[in-house]
Amino acid sequence: MVNWDESIERRNTHSIKWDGVGAFVGKSGLLPFWVADMDFLSPKSVVEGLTERAKHGVYGYTMDSDPAERAFSNWVLKRHGVAVQRKWIVKSPGVVTAIGLAIQSFTQPGDGIVIQPPVYPPFAEMVEVNERHLIKNPLVIKDNQAEMDLVHLEHLFKTEKPKMMILCNPHNPLGRVWERETIEKIVQLCEAHEVLLFSDEIHCDLVFKDSVFTSALALGEAPSPWVISAMAPSKTFNIAGLFYSLILIPDRDRRRQFRNVMNRLHMNAVNCFNELAAQKAYEEGEAWLEELLPYLEENYKVLCDFIAEQMPEVGILKMQGTYLAWLDFRAWFNTGEELKTFMIEDANIAVNDGRTFGEEGEGYIRFNFGCPRNQMVEGLEQILVAIERRKIED
Repeated sequence: MVNWDESIERRNTHSIKWDGVGAFVGKSGLLPFWVADMDFLSPKSVVEGLTERAKHGVYGYTMDSDPAERAFSNWVLKRHGVAVQRKWIVKSPGVVTAIGLAIQSFTQPGDGIVIQPPVYPPFAEMVEVNERHLIKNPLVIKDNQAEMDLVHLEHLFKTEKPKMMILCNPHNPLGRVWERETIEKIVQLCEAHEVLLFSDEIHCDLVFKDSVFTSALALGEAPSPWVISAMAPSKTFNIAGLFYSLILIPDRDRRRQFRNVMNRLHMNAVNCFNELAAQKAYEEGEAWLEELLPYLEENYKVLCDFIAEQMPEVGILKMQGTYLAWLDFRAWFNTGEELKTFMIEDANIAVNDGRTFGEEGEGYIRFNFGCPRNQMVEGLEQILVAIERRKIED
């Protein structure tokens, strides 16, 4: 059994989340709920595997690992019904890197690329830094959860004629696990309008018990040639700092194009630790994950209850997965800048400013509850104390 309530000291480990908070917001010492990694120990199998490898003492160039690919393929077949052929797999240091590579491989400057804000900031950043045209299909809130405007999406496909769409499933930061019918409709639209779908599925394992994740690759007997899926062990097993993801490209010609761009950048190597960590996680980490998921879901319930009882003016979306909550503070603050200042200067916590996820995030924050419960509650109490103090001063 894992003690999820154990506090792991992460300060002075060069942690971006903990040690980098001062550079991020301009004030050090804040309790961090921002960067999307968890404050839990990784699975014992990963820790022991890396420790044993480190003891060898020689860390030379390393080949791709058949056992790692086999472990991953077995994992996604068992948990998500995706029958991955090993030849589909292309290794990338990260999903964002793969998005950039896909943009360079399959589009030209000026081509349109669709995203669905509010969404993970690097989606828009990668489109714009690569001089492509950013097209927005904003998500809508209905019955207190995120929904897609598929009518608008189809309109964009017909009028803007984009070359690519970047999907987030499960969604960061809205915690939405899209239903199979929604994924099917998106893939159908992409096929009909010849739009390449890049499906970021990095949070696919972090799904609550009453929801089911559907990969864009698992809709029929054979995957659509218009789909690329990106998965990784990083979020699932809290090993994001090892920089390892698996990009699944069933179409042979597209896979060749993608590899050609990687080769031009000499990005065709793994290191001696990250692939081993992935192998150990996928082979032996399932029991660890099965303990983690109910803990995260209970954290979400405690978060919802705290807000309902202590801060009822604050909104929180219904979510089906991830450990990233989307909190609505518009009842308390007139602007996102005012909200940002309050969190830093008054509440003394670091969170992600909703505006970085798109203009639709004005007045929201992203709150990472992938941490020991007492740490989460401490952060919430700091918000509550600060707002009560503010009311008295006003």
